[in-house]
Amino acid sequence: MSHLTMAFRKLAKRRMSGRAAEPWMAAIVAMTDHFIYTNGHLCYTIGNKHLRILNTLQQTPTTELTVDVPLLLKLAVRDYDHLRPHTVEPLYYAEGVLSCLVTQVLEDLTTCSWLIIFELKERPSWVVVQRPCSRYPIFVRNDKNYLFWGSRSHTTLDGSYRWGLQCLNIHTRKWSDSQLILWDFEGANIGSDACFEIFDGQLYCVSNTLKTQTGIGARNSFYQVLRFPVDDAVHERSEKPLMRDLWRRHDSEGLVDERWTSLQLSKSETTGKLSIVEIRKEWCSGNAGSQRTCYRKELQFGRQQANQSSEPLLPTPPESMAESPAEEDWNSGDHVEERLRKDIHVGDGSGDTKMYTLQECFVRSYNPSCDSFVDLVTEACGPDSALQLRVRPKTDGSPANIWPRDEHPYRNDGVLAQLYGVLNPVQPIKGIQWSMDERILVYSPTHMATGHLRPLVLISFDPGLVLGGFPNYRCSSVEAGYKPSSPPPQEGAIIGLPKEMLSLPNQELDECALAGEEVKKTISSFIKVQPALYQQMSMGNGDTHGFDMSSGVPSALESVV
Repeated sequence: MSHLTMAFRKLAKRRMSGRAAEPWMAAIVAMTDHFIYTNGHLCYTIGNKHLRILNTLQQTPTTELTVDVPLLLKLAVRDYDHLRPHTVEPLYYAEGVLSCLVTQVLEDLTTCSWLIIFELKERPSWVVVQRPCSRYPIFVRNDKNYLFWGSRSHTTLDGSYRWGLQCLNIHTRKWSDSQLILWDFEGANIGSDACFEIFDGQLYCVSNTLKTQTGIGARNSFYQVLRFPVDDAVHERSEKPLMRDLWRRHDSEGLVDERWTSLQLSKSETTGKLSIVEIRKEWCSGNAGSQRTCYRKELQFGRQQANQSSEPLLPTPPESMAESPAEEDWNSGDHVEERLRKDIHVGDGSGDTKMYTLQECFVRSYNPSCDSFVDLVTEACGPDSALQLRVRPKTDGSPANIWPRDEHPYRNDGVLAQLYGVLNPVQPIKGIQWSMDERILVYSPTHMATGHLRPLVLISFDPGLVLGGFPNYRCSSVEAGYKPSSPPPQEGAIIGLPKEMLSLPNQELDECALAGEEVKKTISSFIKVQPALYQQMSMGNGDTHGFDMSSGVPSALESVV
């Protein structure tokens, strides 16, 4: 069988698994303080001493790269005080480069932050440190050649803030001479009204907040899109689609509950084209209740070359927006368009028997690869409430698929109860931090007792990812029969970790004494390969902390071999 055929069948299985809400794997893979999941790599911290990276792109990952954080700080940060506590948060991983933010409160109560960027391999050859202002949250994006970090820290005349971006040449380790300030870019919250991504050597900046000002009455809303070549990210090299190709919605279509809005930029796995993917919950005209809908807008960058005189190069602020003489036949305030059916996916609405509130829907996402809403919901409030995966595919008349499907998780066989224990590692769950791509959903409860690590749950729709050592769910169900099982641990309970994960040998190094080859030797020692943490954990009560679900997928999936 050719590699192309195998890849196609693997993709088909993944999409079918996603639409059917039938994962191939579910497991608690770590205990953590902070985590990110980007580009197939799960990066998480333990006690602010260890930073571990699980590569889920490997078919059977049995090891993790482990960063000795105190040693890294001693080597790379000159004014780091090893006698005072610090926090470390991973920010982004791509193309073998990991970025993290370290924060420390100094003796005079001032807060210092360091953006630390390094080559993620067993013997790294470089580390770069930058000092961002600790008052503003930052983001990072990179490819194999350039890295950008940004913060919304530049004040305008009206008191609002705008994004400023700094670029690092990864090969030379040199920063750009000046920041790229996006004065006319209005998005503020990444994931809801702003998006930054790098695709094919271009940095894309997307927002959904631009509205026309037409005096009294309803307003038109447009997306803002800018892109810059990563090797020359200056305003003079920026591009944007025509405004008429970025229409979003008109106020006359109804009110929007912005709490449900999400914004992402997605690259098609089949065509390679980029599209804005936005979820909105709206009270549409003529409907008795609200409706959640996913909208796609494919980006078009070809047409602006022939219309350079008709629109300015950079987006204009709403108050100064006007059509040029070359576009007298088009008016931004009056523009409406009929959306194509392929660009719309109507999800939950007033016709559904069950409507979830914001407090009952912990994960609210959309998977463009399988054209499906993907949520993590709870059916009831109380001691027996449990998280369930809820997937609504784009199929006419198709209901939402729920997994696991049993309505009474703690009143059934012990294996099913153990599966619910994996998905609900603490009770009650009051909040969730999560991340998802087309392959994997990762989440962790946010409200834990002070000083306790958080369980990190991974749900995989990728048949190519196998986490070894977990029992097969269907076989376990058949063999085990019924046995009583307790609900998941209460808030604050700790799932068992190896003792060496909870302490770190004292790394007393005299930074000033390191020189020459000794420096290189020591720098190469702060990253090591160690056994994956999920293979060393235990639930403490004998229950498993994960299941191989492969035998439990629908027969339609098993037929795609």
